[in-house]
Amino acid sequence: MQGGNIMKKKAVLALAAAMLLTVTQLAGCGGSGSSDKKPAGGGGTAKQVETLKVGISAWPKNLDPVVKMGKTSTPIITQVFDTLLYINNEGELTSYICDSWKKIDDTTTEYKLKKGITFQNGDPLTAKDVKFSYERVLNDKSGYVDPNVRSVIGTIAGVEAVDDLTVRIKTKRIDPIIFNRVAARLGVYIVPEGYFNKVGKDKFGTQPIGTGPYKVVSITPEKLQMTYYDKYY
Repeated sequence: MQGGNIMKKKAVLALAAAMLLTVTQLAGCGGSGSSDKKPAGGGGTAKQVETLKVGISAWPKNLDPVVKMGKTSTPIITQVFDTLLYINNEGELTSYICDSWKKIDDTTTEYKLKKGITFQNGDPLTAKDVKFSYERVLNDKSGYVDPNVRSVIGTIAGVEAVDDLTVRIKTKRIDPIIFNRVAARLGVYIVPEGYFNKVGKDKFGTQPIGTGPYKVVSITPEKLQMTYYDKYY
């Protein structure tokens, strides 16, 4: 199965029912977050929205995507992180970060990452990050990982980083819905191995880094502040 070169479409207003969001820079995909630069298509300057604030009834204490996800945390997590695949509004499999995906044999699937994608701290996205993201769920014995996340990928036996941009997932048996598992919202979101290991899981929960369009600037008991990632692919 081939994944199209699809631009990410995540509307800020989709967050309104679930989170408090302060947007310091808002631009179109691939455009600039600065109002004094012309967008890629030329003609005029990019529009900028200073702030968007939304009140919510509860507040997520941890934004690590492997902990228990709920109505307040999920809309935030999906703006910060990406899964290998996702299911669009038409029910079709597609991807933000993969150029293609296919079956190699009855129990092996392969995913080709797009070249040039970076995490919000500037680190390049590689197959090693994907392997790390899956293995920290598969190998967790501390109870830190939401058991529902582990259940979603329960048929996966292992993940291999073939090269910098190629990932292979091996299942324990034939799994006809493996692509749907990889695309599940309550599944595995990709995190940067180097940054996670540097800061540890506690700090990562309040200072998360992903490949999504919005980066967490700060989080307090009263407010979450996010900004548009101006190098977003």
